[in-house]
Amino acid sequence: MGNLENKLIWSSSRINTLDFCARKYYFSYYQSWGGWEYDASPETKKTYMLKNRQNIWGWIGDKTHEAIKKYLIIPKANENSIKKAVLHEMDLEFNQSRMKTYINGNLKTFGLIEHYYGKEVSDNEFIEIKERVMDNFEAFLKCKYLPGILELKNSKGGMRLLKVDPGQDFEKMRFQVSELNNTEIYALPDLYYELRENEYLILDWKTGEYRKEGEIPSVQLRAYGLRLQNVEKIDVNKNKVEALEVYLPDFKEIGSILNTDHMASIVIRIKEDLCRMESFLLDPRINTPKEKEYFEKTDCEGKCIGCQFQELCK
Repeated sequence: MGNLENKLIWSSSRINTLDFCARKYYFSYYQSWGGWEYDASPETKKTYMLKNRQNIWGWIGDKTHEAIKKYLIIPKANENSIKKAVLHEMDLEFNQSRMKTYINGNLKTFGLIEHYYGKEVSDNEFIEIKERVMDNFEAFLKCKYLPGILELKNSKGGMRLLKVDPGQDFEKMRFQVSELNNTEIYALPDLYYELRENEYLILDWKTGEYRKEGEIPSVQLRAYGLRLQNVEKIDVNKNKVEALEVYLPDFKEIGSILNTDHMASIVIRIKEDLCRMESFLLDPRINTPKEKEYFEKTDCEGKCIGCQFQELCK
């Protein structure tokens, strides 16, 4: 990992972090960089360790996505076996988190923010956490799209498009757009596939609070459309491409059919985001950040309470 280069890239999660708090953005993408190295400074290692902590709601989302991915990727997947496997993994991770094994071991080992900062998570609360994950997975198994997805998955011909995000594969997330000077874009939906000839559907599972306001389709969904145009060569002007965020377990949906205006607007938005991120750099060519103090802390105390870096801001 020592030869990795810290490049300035665009992703919705990166820009969302900057919107959330510029100091958190600094910790996440600059001060934590290289924390995996043996000879990294204690400060860098601490920041890298904290970057890899997760809150309960993020954990619920990750385990829900993991169960869904297993079901869609594994041939002849058995839903009960997947449930048992995910619940077993959660038991192991919860025990690791309680013991804080990451402190003197692998800094990426799972651990909850709540445990790190001394908040007790009772056994009953843990049972409810696991139930939420199973409720989300059960809702997915009953969704109206699943029969068509499974038909494609089990198709022997395999001619129609069906792509599932395998998770934790950054190479597969990456693509480039000529209009953006081939800046690396990281965007990969949970699932996209061909419904029928010249008709495509992008699905992104959500487990958080239903988003009632904001741009429709979202920045993230438009970025997924940009991926289809540049990676799969699917022109939204010549094909029907619908992009939806699907909230589990209630199955509320938000999104729209994508068009050329959406694609033009996301290119403009990414350009604006890149300019904004570059304003925090001493040298944009090599992604060298300005001093930490230039990255101002949020003035919202509510954000700080749930932030994994709160220890570094005291």
